[in-house]
Amino acid sequence: MADILAKASVETGESITLLDFNGHPELGDHQLHLQLKQLLEQKAVVVTHQHYQPDPIRVLQQLSDFKTIVAMRLHAAILGFLVDTPVVSVNYHSKCHGWCEQVGMPDAYSLDINHFDKEAFSFALESALSSQPEKCSLQIENAVKATKNNWRHSYDVCKQYLSGSTPLQ
Repeated sequence: MADILAKASVETGESITLLDFNGHPELGDHQLHLQLKQLLEQKAVVVTHQHYQPDPIRVLQQLSDFKTIVAMRLHAAILGFLVDTPVVSVNYHSKCHGWCEQVGMPDAYSLDINHFDKEAFSFALESALSSQPEKCSLQIENAVKATKNNWRHSYDVCKQYLSGSTPLQ
């Protein structure tokens, strides 16, 4: 992965930002990003490592400024989708793959970490960084509507409970 990221950075002139998406000291992204940063710096690539940011609005603002996102966490892929930044999702679990299918992510941008293919990753990254990256088929507005519909019942029940008109069951 470091070789492909370095090649893409050299070819496009884009720097690389490693953004910790989890603040857990042992199970978070920090250690992986330190190793990846070291490998990239050995290849003379400009790398910034940003620690976990608990404020989702700041994270969304930051992701909206990126040219593309290589997401190794489901939440990174979701937030990247919401700000309309191309996402290459490196899926570690079936939930990640399922989410990619739900939003209609281009097949080339949805990769399986258990069967990682360097050529597929290189192609996906090159495509996502291009001036015409492929888009997900699900429109963001439709995703938001579907989310609201999905949570509408729970929201209504909570609202009634908080107003004191209905006991929570």
